Amino acid sequence: QRVWHLADFPYFFRRNTDLVRIPPASDDRVIAANVFELVSPLQRLFTQAGKTLVFRSEPASDHDVIYIGTFQYLKPVQEILASAGIGVTLVEEKSETEKDISSTPDIETTPTPEPKSTLTIQDVGVFSIAGTQLFLVDQTSSRTRLLILGEDEASLAIAVERLMSTDFSGCVTQDDLTLCTTTPAV
Repeated sequence: QRVWHLADFPYFFRRNTDLVRIPPASDDRVIAANVFELVSPLQRLFTQAGKTLVFRSEPASDHDVIYIGTFQYLKPVQEILASAGIGVTLVEEKSETEKDISSTPDIETTPTPEPKSTLTIQDVGVFSIAGTQLFLVDQTSSRTRLLILGEDEASLAIAVERLMSTDFSGCVTQDDLTLCTTTPAV
């Protein structure tokens, strides 16, 4: 049996495929207009490949699925991430008011770095979420699931562009996981 890779997109999908937008927050069910900018080119690509991609709020049980969203709300895909040994730690940024209140210019202290949101990958390490796109292909005998996560909407748009062109240069791939970044190296 052939082993499929992310670069084989969309040909590794075996049947009708649902695209499910993971909302930015659990109570945010309003679909933003920019979602169409993500969905439309993917639907065209599927059509060109002789496949069907349907935008849905929940995947049909007998369909393959693409989940797309940010790292901010992961409840619908937590099981997929956990089974791949991936953990996400989100750190809320302080508001400008909180930063002003907590700084006391009269006391000299060594500045401590602000904690950052991270992505922990079992047996690999810890990565900053800043500028990161994550692609995870989960193939079982019954369905194929592709998870696309980004730091924010701009990062998701870049992820879709990468997927459309199957250009993963500058990304790191390990098994079914591909990590890319838009943040330049320091």
